[in-house]
Amino acid sequence: MESDNSNLASLLSPQTLNADTTHAGLHTHTYYYLLGTYLNPSTILLFLAGNILCLLVVYHFITIYRRAISHQQDDSCDLQEETKPRKVMAEPGSWLRPVSTIEMFAASLLILGTGNTAQVLWLSSSQPITPEDVKQALSVIAEKIHVLQVCVAWRWFRPWLRRMKNVVVDFSVDTGDAMSVYYQQMRTPYNISQGPLWRARLVPQPQAVGDRHQAVLVLTLHHIIIDGLTNMIISRDFMEVLNAIMTGRSHNTPTRHIIPAIADELFGMRDCVYCLRYLSTVIYKITTGMFSNTLSFPKSKAKVALTNVLRKDFSAETTQELLRHCKEAKVSVHSSIVAAAYLAFLRTAQKYSKQTLDSLKITYGNAVNMRRYYPSVYKESVGFHASITKHDYVVCSSDAESKVNFWELARRMHDDLQHNLCVSKTPIRISPLSVVLLPVHQVNCLLTRLGCRNLMAAEMACTNMGNLKQILPGKYGDGPVEITSFLRSTAMEVCGSPFYIVFQTFEGKLLLSLDHYINNMTDEVANMFFSYLTHYIADIAHDGTIKNY
Repeated sequence: MESDNSNLASLLSPQTLNADTTHAGLHTHTYYYLLGTYLNPSTILLFLAGNILCLLVVYHFITIYRRAISHQQDDSCDLQEETKPRKVMAEPGSWLRPVSTIEMFAASLLILGTGNTAQVLWLSSSQPITPEDVKQALSVIAEKIHVLQVCVAWRWFRPWLRRMKNVVVDFSVDTGDAMSVYYQQMRTPYNISQGPLWRARLVPQPQAVGDRHQAVLVLTLHHIIIDGLTNMIISRDFMEVLNAIMTGRSHNTPTRHIIPAIADELFGMRDCVYCLRYLSTVIYKITTGMFSNTLSFPKSKAKVALTNVLRKDFSAETTQELLRHCKEAKVSVHSSIVAAAYLAFLRTAQKYSKQTLDSLKITYGNAVNMRRYYPSVYKESVGFHASITKHDYVVCSSDAESKVNFWELARRMHDDLQHNLCVSKTPIRISPLSVVLLPVHQVNCLLTRLGCRNLMAAEMACTNMGNLKQILPGKYGDGPVEITSFLRSTAMEVCGSPFYIVFQTFEGKLLLSLDHYINNMTDEVANMFFSYLTHYIADIAHDGTIKNY
């Protein structure tokens, strides 16, 4: 049984309404996931869709269980012995493969009209950046990077990846403010079953001082076809092709094929027990969180699920000082920023708490590149190959009182993360939870429509791409075009977390941004949290500790 899901997508995708919402003085359209405000036929449709999704979850989990049994005795199948990457090939219009376990997470968001990602590139060039050159470069990478030719459709009882009949480049030129274009593109749904699941918009900018030409390229791609690394690879290949076109040189970026669902092959029978035990912990947290009043943040009145973003680029000097203090403490920059985020979260909660709040237990999810567990031939394979590892910590005001206390907190986080990644390999063991917890998305959609607090709304999440010197350089040889800055963003409004901390080092500078979701966090709270976080990071860089908690 094969069916087209375009009708379902049209019912569940955001609808544009003329509501007056403002972000930094910018008028934007408000997008509702379903029509109406309270219980009505469309809300009932969402409930029914949730039940269908639950049946899909059961079916998919049975598939995972059977696959784990089949791999239980197959110890001779060592992925590290592969010398050539396996490829999934298909003719235009043909099926590629079923959506993998970790891709089901993004597939659920796709059906609900969310889960979009953005890669915003600020470009500077010694030559004019023409729309013709940009579109030609995009057409080249669309031909060579096969995830850009993918759509999603139902086949039997699960969604499948399908190759589009024709390569389509959705490109146009927009004028005005680049962030206005970013918001508009992030909130525009895709044609799920026809594709493409990505768009590109070029926003020319006023010429700066001197002879440099400025432009911003806004790339939006759905999470089901990309992850953080894939976004970087697409951007790098685009820049290489664009510079080659503008200088009249030939370009030789590699063809990047879709690969099998390798993460599913890593999950074994013994991991099922761990996964079920972990699931019981998650269910307990969700249940207790529904009745917890520990956090007294002002309740968001928004009955829509939208993403707003805050960003800050730290100077190269501040970044180097932060790195120096982290090396002295033998702690990663990642863990120091997460520790600062914990303290910023606690400080923000204290501002709104009606009682003395000296400590707070917070769960944070850390996005993990699953290619770290794949054979090395897949280190730059494109697609969605990301899982998560979660950690619980109790953060106290005393953790910010001295340099020793702060770095002890950061070191504990660093050691736990390394253990989960390298010893217990938690991202592999809990990867099926991305399927089991899909009903949370449906419930959170319904709760958002009713103006209620979402499940798992007391958690925070982060993603860190590390130093991008090799993955995404700013300059490309003697080419005329270079990247001066960029923003990456992810719309995960119905996943529970009120915000998503995004950071990486680009051209020697720490780039930090906060995707905050207005159905779970007001702009006022988000701005306060981000202000504390940026000030704490600056304090750590300059003094090695937080000075003004």
